[in-house]
Amino acid sequence: MRKRLCFLFIFWVFQSGILFASQRAKILQNNVEVHEAASSISPLVATLPKGVILSVSSNLVRDEQELEWYKVKLPSGVYGYVLSHEVATFEDLRAFSDVGFAPIAGPPDEGVAPWGFVIRGMLLGGAEFFSGSLEWAGEGEFSFCLPLASHGYLHRFLSLGANYISFQNDPIASGVLVFRIYQESRMEPEIRLRLGTGLQSSSLEGGGSIGLNYPLSLYYGTHFSFYFEVSAMTTLTGSPQFLHLWGSTGLGLHF
Repeated sequence: MRKRLCFLFIFWVFQSGILFASQRAKILQNNVEVHEAASSISPLVATLPKGVILSVSSNLVRDEQELEWYKVKLPSGVYGYVLSHEVATFEDLRAFSDVGFAPIAGPPDEGVAPWGFVIRGMLLGGAEFFSGSLEWAGEGEFSFCLPLASHGYLHRFLSLGANYISFQNDPIASGVLVFRIYQESRMEPEIRLRLGTGLQSSSLEGGGSIGLNYPLSLYYGTHFSFYFEVSAMTTLTGSPQFLHLWGSTGLGLHF
């Protein structure tokens, strides 16, 4: 009975939002919409006037259009989401005051073209399975977004490019297809498919990788990203036979 009561209490704590990690913020303009979810098409919870002070989440949620949202708690106790550029946290307000500026309501990336190209460099370490030897190498890659949309998640969903991996026993040059999987957090999973040739053996090589891309910016104009991933590549036709397994990390420039 005691265990059941403890469970119910913990469940109530989470449901009531007592553990809602928050900070204070101020509404920057009139008629700010509060939505049920982090999406402009979700139902409205409330409309707030300029100057209202309320609690907002310490972290941001990103929608498929690359807009950032704060989770907010209204005076009624109801939760919702507002666009981040429509509020200013007290920390932001103090920073603006220190430099003598007032915050401006408006998307930070308004008028800025989203990135469409990526150049990245990776350091990798792993093993060649058939020989049992350890491998250290570098990888360079250039890719561009296929024009599925002018902005938002569909703009970056699919990329095509080329890369070079400097394996000592047989360097590989290949084409690469990149799939990005939408997440509400800043960190975004990526899947890569590679098909190319061994530059010494002239054999056909194929493989892929799965990894994470962590942008070093809140916004999606030109920026750097941190990458880490695990990969495999094997000989499809020709000889000698290779099976490369490796992990890698590096930086990419999105522009």
